[in-house]
Amino acid sequence: MHSHIHLTLVNDTLGCGSRDVDFTSTSIVSGGVQDIFWEFGDGNASSELSPSHFYETNDQFLVTLTILSNHGCTAEYSRFINVNNIPQPVANFAFSPSNPKKDQEITFTDLSSNAQSWQWNFGDGTTAITPDASHTYEGIHNYSVYLAIANEHCRDTAFGNVFITEELLFYIPNAFTPDDGSINGTFQPVFTSGFDPYDYRLIIYNRWGEAVFESYNSEIGWDGYFDNAVVDPGVYIWQVKFGRSNLETLILIRYLQARVMLPL
Repeated sequence: MHSHIHLTLVNDTLGCGSRDVDFTSTSIVSGGVQDIFWEFGDGNASSELSPSHFYETNDQFLVTLTILSNHGCTAEYSRFINVNNIPQPVANFAFSPSNPKKDQEITFTDLSSNAQSWQWNFGDGTTAITPDASHTYEGIHNYSVYLAIANEHCRDTAFGNVFITEELLFYIPNAFTPDDGSINGTFQPVFTSGFDPYDYRLIIYNRWGEAVFESYNSEIGWDGYFDNAVVDPGVYIWQVKFGRSNLETLILIRYLQARVMLPL
């Protein structure tokens, strides 16, 4: 029989996270193939034309391909293969604090496995190549962070988002003097950063629970008037509700209540 017998490996035996090896025959057989038989060198065999086989261990194996032609002739070809599985790296990371502020240092911790190299991209044009890293953002934004890891032959990437917000700063007085012509003539919270002016509500109640003032504008405070007259001196209850700004998303709603006094 004038035949050429040969086998090839479809995938490299030096794999990432797998010892599956695909085999195929590129043999030229006079008269055509009647039967084909593979011996994988680890006690297992197959009669499939192009089998796939999983090796339990990393080792060198002698693979034998035997072909029977339609003319009744048999040919055999053998070769050694090296199965050397490389552990698949799995990328993962965490960062702290979980709700960072502008200009606050953030610690990024690598939680990956089977990594030999690290590449951080913090989403603002800065990078790092250490397993753990720290970074400070100068802008209020939603930053896309990724960590790419690799070992000798394999790689993986993990992604995450870091929302940077402003620090919430505000002051609420506990007394004011209506009609005194000074800066202390109205009552209102004073915000300097970190709140959403479009999600704001201030309500003032008298001792009987009646609302004497309401405002949806943080720039407009209570001047002490109700029904076109200044209310009597005493203790009044205020409530303020506002959203904390974080890009387009309101991530925190604060609800405050306390007393304000109108001095005698």
